Amino acid sequence: LKLQFLYLIASRVPHAPSPPSLSSMPSGKMNTEVPISPDGVVYHLGCRKEDVADNILLVGDPGRVPVVAALFDQGSVRASIENREIRTMTGTYKGLPVTCMSTGMGTDNVEIVITELHILKEYDVKTQTWGAPAKLNLIRCGTCGTPQPSLDVGTLAITQLGIGMDGTGRFYHHTLSKDAAGTNPNGSITARPGVAEMVAEITHSDLNRIPPYVTSAHPEVTSTLARLAGRRARKHVVGHTGSACGFYACQGRKVGRLTALAFPDLTDQLAKLRADGKPVTNLEMENSSLCQISHILGYKAGTVCVIVASRAGGKGSLLPKEEMKVAMHDCLLLALDAFVDMAQGKARL
Repeated sequence: LKLQFLYLIASRVPHAPSPPSLSSMPSGKMNTEVPISPDGVVYHLGCRKEDVADNILLVGDPGRVPVVAALFDQGSVRASIENREIRTMTGTYKGLPVTCMSTGMGTDNVEIVITELHILKEYDVKTQTWGAPAKLNLIRCGTCGTPQPSLDVGTLAITQLGIGMDGTGRFYHHTLSKDAAGTNPNGSITARPGVAEMVAEITHSDLNRIPPYVTSAHPEVTSTLARLAGRRARKHVVGHTGSACGFYACQGRKVGRLTALAFPDLTDQLAKLRADGKPVTNLEMENSSLCQISHILGYKAGTVCVIVASRAGGKGSLLPKEEMKVAMHDCLLLALDAFVDMAQGKARL
């Protein structure tokens, strides 16, 4: 009943004024390399710096944003902005400033979102200079499939390593495949266990024809999500997440006359990979960009997804819609509470 109530009131969350339309901006007033208007509105997000908190819950579906905002402290929503598939709502959760933002589908969209958050938080539009690195916490909540026959639908999959099978990450030189220690440009070092092992596993598999790159969620995010899920006795698993660049052939799905696939046994190949004593637990379409770019920028990022489909052996089962709503509600609350714990210094690596 509580869950139904949250969905009912989601459409009634108050809307703050939206920023000026970017299409009305005079030509020649925006740097095409750093696309932010003279009054601080970044191009795709349609937001100003003050519209976005430093704790950001990312979802794919724009319709899920008001559902998250309904979990915020009553009356706390101070920004509500929509531009293209990106919807942003900012308020507080247990007193902590939090933003929920939709990315749409795919690593290419995620790259746009994280890059423009980087611009918003670190670029001074008045002086046209870059400032100090921001301290952002980002958690993606989404849905996924699993290649593992032992995992039940409805389980929450928490990411440790990310396996990028997308093209977006190939345009960045800085990957954990070459930097297993996890050194970021700010000089800090955070151990990222399992990276070198996963790189070796991929190198000796048929997947190396892609070839994937390896990245990592921030250990503090992973450990906080896992600890809170364990405390709540919520069925969950910590493992590694594959990110595909599409939903059908890119995830080994044969549909109709589209059966000539380069990797028809993709899920079976992923299921065999192990690193740091853990398997690849899930397959989705966004995590690799989130973790890779956040790692480069020194942001703390991670992912928790509801397993809605079993892909093992090509004979899948799907989580019923009502059960999916309950599991997603648990997933969203877990991420919000993880932000609070991290802000209070309760995280344990």
